[in-house]
Amino acid sequence: MNTTPPLRTPLTIAYSRFARLAWLSLLVFGPTLPSQGEATASQNIIAKLVNEERAIPISAGSEPYQLSETLDIFNRNATLELLSPREHRIEVCFETSASFTGEGPHIELTDWVHGYTKWTSLSAAPDGKFIISGYPQPVDLPFPEVSRKDVATAIREHLRKFNFSPEETQHWVDKAKHWNPKRPSVMATHLLLRISFREDQEWRVQRIVRVPLPTGC
Repeated sequence: MNTTPPLRTPLTIAYSRFARLAWLSLLVFGPTLPSQGEATASQNIIAKLVNEERAIPISAGSEPYQLSETLDIFNRNATLELLSPREHRIEVCFETSASFTGEGPHIELTDWVHGYTKWTSLSAAPDGKFIISGYPQPVDLPFPEVSRKDVATAIREHLRKFNFSPEETQHWVDKAKHWNPKRPSVMATHLLLRISFREDQEWRVQRIVRVPLPTGC
């Protein structure tokens, strides 16, 4: 079981507020990215994540970062396009979170502990873009072994942020009694994209992009 989290640090991300116009400009004029001089001054743009009507630039600084915007990538067209001529590779893995369902409602403890699948390399399409949408989720979702007491505490802490009533909170906390450490109730809540470039005969991670996945209604 691979439960060691990939490198995750805060990010600064820029994206167009005018999604439709940005997408049209990509079709007509190509991506609106800094010139070479501007890019050098503001840390080069190495890639862009395109999701239907949005194109989000991914800058190449010294620190990997996470993508914070929720993109419903499994129901739309999403591609990752590398803008660097260097030899590169893109790998993916899934981040899992504890998940609990009721009669309709459900909660995912996305701010608690996580499990991680193994990194898998993506193959580029003929046009050189990496297709992200529709990437199949694994059958076996790893998760660290935790106690029912820890689960109950995590549920309380999670629901405290949303001002649940004591009765509603207890309803969800009671679900911890059914937690099976050997067969935990988890789901994939994020897709991680690891972008690496070959340098001095070694692969060096340039970015880790963390994309939230849709978890239902």
